[in-house]
Amino acid sequence: MAFRFEGLEIFHGAIDFSVRVHELVRKFPADERFDLTSQARRAANSIVLNIAEGSGRGTKKDFAHFLDMAVGSTFEAVACFFSLRNKDISRSVSWSR
Repeated sequence: MAFRFEGLEIFHGAIDFSVRVHELVRKFPADERFDLTSQARRAANSIVLNIAEGSGRGTKKDFAHFLDMAVGSTFEAVACFFSLRNKDISRSVSWSR
């Protein structure tokens, strides 16, 4: 492995989550793709990127800080979908895998 994050289970889980977010977003109408769905995609990407960046930091404290930011981005992505779920258009989207 060239990068430390490649061996982290949490990194691979974050990748899976990000892929699922992108799959869900594609199911929404085009007029929704530039509001909360765009924010959800960015938040999901941020989870992955913070884990990767943090794994390259020199101290456990720095790594923990980036993991904390990844957790915050997770909450952000999930909150976007809670907001979207309450809109009428969400009835046409399957929320289960």
